[in-house]
Amino acid sequence: MTRLVSLSRGCAILIAVAGCTPGGGDPEPGAPPSPVARRAITSLPEDPCKLLTRGEVSVATGLRVRQARRVPDIEEIVNAGREGRAPRTSTICTYDTPGDLVAITIIVPPVSDRSAAAYRSAREAYFRQYQGSARDVSGVGEDAWLGAGNTLHVLAGENAYFIVTTRMARPSSPDVVTAVARAAIDRLRR
Repeated sequence: MTRLVSLSRGCAILIAVAGCTPGGGDPEPGAPPSPVARRAITSLPEDPCKLLTRGEVSVATGLRVRQARRVPDIEEIVNAGREGRAPRTSTICTYDTPGDLVAITIIVPPVSDRSAAAYRSAREAYFRQYQGSARDVSGVGEDAWLGAGNTLHVLAGENAYFIVTTRMARPSSPDVVTAVARAAIDRLRR
C-alpha cells in the first residue's frame, strides 16, 4: 500500500525521468463494449507495454506516438543510484508523444497491489489527503478516479488495477488518459 501511494504521488517525478521503443483498434476504441461482448477482466500482464501497443495508444488518443518502452519506477531509480547499479525495469510503460503532453504512461502496480482492496485503499488515502483535488470518472472499468488533473486510477476487475497518466497536466489530459484506459479495457476484454 505504501509503495502504491508513493507511485501515485511520484507519478510526476517518475514521468519526468522516464523515456520511451516502437510498438489498431475498433472503429470506436472509446465506446464501451456491449454487455454480451463483455469478458471479465481477472488479471493484467506483467509487462505494462502489453496492455496497449504504440499504435493502439495513437488510435485511442489521436496523437502520434513515437515510441514506447518499459521504465523503472522512481523508487528503483533511487535505489539503483544508491547501490551503484543500473535500474531494473518495472511495471511502468511510457509512450512518447510530441507536443505539450510529452508522454502518456501506464502503470500496472505490483501483483500484491492490483486488487480491488488496494485500489480502494489508495483511493481513500488520496481523497483524504488531497481533498477536492480528485474526482470520480464514470464509464471507465468498474470504478475510476482522476487525481492531479492528469492521473487516472482504474479498477478494471477484481485483480486488475492500473493507472494512466500524462507527463504534463494539460487541459486535454483527462480526455487522453480516459481514452487510453478505455482502449486498454477493451483490449483486455477481447
